[in-house]
Amino acid sequence: MKIVKNKSSQVRMVWFVILLVGPFLLIAYLLRFIPIRIYAQMLIDQGLVSSYAITRAQNLFLEDPVWSSLLGILQGLMWYLMVFVMLKWVEKRPVSLDRFGLAARRNPLWLVGLGIVISATMYFGYLGMGSLLGETEWVWSPENAGVLPLVLIFLNILINGFGEETAFRVYLQNGFIQRHGLWWGIGLTSFIFVLLHLLLYQLSITALAAGILLAGMFGVLTVWTGSIYLAGTLHMVFNLAPRLSGLWPSDLSLLIMNGLGCLITAIIFLQSRDGRILTDRTEQV
Repeated sequence: MKIVKNKSSQVRMVWFVILLVGPFLLIAYLLRFIPIRIYAQMLIDQGLVSSYAITRAQNLFLEDPVWSSLLGILQGLMWYLMVFVMLKWVEKRPVSLDRFGLAARRNPLWLVGLGIVISATMYFGYLGMGSLLGETEWVWSPENAGVLPLVLIFLNILINGFGEETAFRVYLQNGFIQRHGLWWGIGLTSFIFVLLHLLLYQLSITALAAGILLAGMFGVLTVWTGSIYLAGTLHMVFNLAPRLSGLWPSDLSLLIMNGLGCLITAIIFLQSRDGRILTDRTEQV
């Protein structure tokens, strides 16, 4: 039982991570594997060579903006389902908007507006820093798609951004903070969040460090606001802006700007009344 529970007879947080992330990864894989295999088999039945049929099926479901966005939307909704399952049947706790980070202490519309301003400022900061470093060229190549693909791309990024913030910054981070205190909770959650992305994408060491800093910034903002509206909006815009504009920040510019953003956010948070209260309260854990 020591593997499952700690000295206080609490289920170890590692099991909450495994139970939340493990099924998600499996289902996310199946959401792509099953449609690809079915469509590839249909093409094979029509006379196409197996390797060509699989390539066409992969291009359809992984590259086409409509189909890839539909799969992405389903994947994003999985985060809400997994949090619901964890609350309802694993922890057997009441399910409420607050548990999903949707019961804001502050006006949600104000937080969303603030998130758009901050994220737009940081995004152009990425590009400006990249230009100064000679790593980013300002060559606009906006997404050339119809209305339906653009709407689906937006919904995909919206649902995934807010879904990931619900699962990590609200559910997991709150659990880590209750067990290990404020800063350890934010740090551990940020590391696990980036580790998940490392399993899904190829990331450089610089990009990994930049991701941890950005996740830390999201963590502080979620604790500060008591909701996912601000961090979720930042997450959404950071993913949406380069997709629509075709301008992708360099890894080094991400590291520098995310480091500055995380540092400034932490300082302002610690200087605020809410920050002092929350820090004192959680560090007593």
